[in-house]
Amino acid sequence: MTTGARTSGLAAVESPVEAAIARACANLALLVSGSAQLATGLVALDFHPRLVGSLAGRVSAEQRDDGGWGDGEYPSDVLITCVAADLLATLDPAYDPGPTAAWFARAQRPDGWWRAYGPESTWLSVEIAGWLLEAGRPFADRFRWPHLALTNRDRRTGLPFYAYLSDLERLFAEVPGLAGADVEVAFLDLAGFGTFNNAYRMARGDEALRAFAQALDTIPGSMAIRDGGDEFIVVGPPTATGLPGRLAAFRAAWPRIFAEAFDDAGIVAPRVLTAVVPGRSLVPARNTLGLEVEMEDRPARTLGRASRGPLGCRPGRPPGSASSRRRHDD
Repeated sequence: MTTGARTSGLAAVESPVEAAIARACANLALLVSGSAQLATGLVALDFHPRLVGSLAGRVSAEQRDDGGWGDGEYPSDVLITCVAADLLATLDPAYDPGPTAAWFARAQRPDGWWRAYGPESTWLSVEIAGWLLEAGRPFADRFRWPHLALTNRDRRTGLPFYAYLSDLERLFAEVPGLAGADVEVAFLDLAGFGTFNNAYRMARGDEALRAFAQALDTIPGSMAIRDGGDEFIVVGPPTATGLPGRLAAFRAAWPRIFAEAFDDAGIVAPRVLTAVVPGRSLVPARNTLGLEVEMEDRPARTLGRASRGPLGCRPGRPPGSASSRRRHDD
């Protein structure tokens, strides 16, 4: 691979901040070790989907036939392989950990430790042993949700803003293995919330929203997002299954949770629609589910894949239309 091909993805950035990061790290990104560490840091500390995607693609393309990674003409290295494998194992479902695990087994010293070029480090052996344990788990259990700063959370509920869904879609679209991976997504709105809010005023309504958000955020293996007003989104990790069942259990438990907090104020119950979509189609899925739930009389159902549009949209009401983008601003 030529130097130009290696760095071409870094030129397609989306903001002055990303451009600055790309310029500052241009030389570092020529190394597999630099690309892997930079991408891992961006996922953990910030959110630059296109840059992360291009770096992850570069690392994936540089994996060697022996299952490891190394910089330039140097042999595959334990530390570089550890960083690269950790990135891909938690970000790209197309990555197969098997060859790397076999490489680690061959690279282990007779005394049980792993050593990179340089002083032996206990932490490195701990990291590799932990990675080997994680590598045997399904990708959905290994997936690492991108970092979300506290300042980017909704002040009323503590959940991520709707923009986080858009950021997830952009990240998924940039990583080839995530772009087409199945992702379970659900749209929820609180039937009866308007009546409750009018009867008990905004402060009590905000308490109900917080209680619902906190309960929703405890559903295992998912990310809860506030869409706006009394509407919420739940996203499962890529390739995962079982979100409709977990939401059904949540709905069954919600009346008790609500009654304990609000006595006999009446049940504010969620209506739920779920679907399975490619990771690159989260926002169109949200738009279609939002339309469907407004027209839905039943409290919960699942939309399967359809041949018309991302979720089989109804004629004349395409995703992205004004009605599909109905929002409730604070």
